[in-house]
Amino acid sequence: MSACRWPARGLTIAMPLVGLVTLALPNMPMAGLPGFTPLPLVLYAVIAGILLVYAASGS
Repeated sequence: MSACRWPARGLTIAMPLVGLVTLALPNMPMAGLPGFTPLPLVLYAVIAGILLVYAASGS
C-alpha cells in the first residue's frame, strides 16, 4: 500500500521547486534574452495562492 504514496511525495517535493522557479525566472539577470519580464505584483499573489491551495488540498 505504501507504493501509492510515492507519486504524492514526488509532487509534494516538485510543487515548491516549480513555484520557486516560476517566481524567480522572470527576475533573473539573463531573463531578457528569452523575452521574460518581471511579473506584476498581483500575479505573485495569485501564484502564491494557487500553491497554498494545492499544498492544503494534499493534506
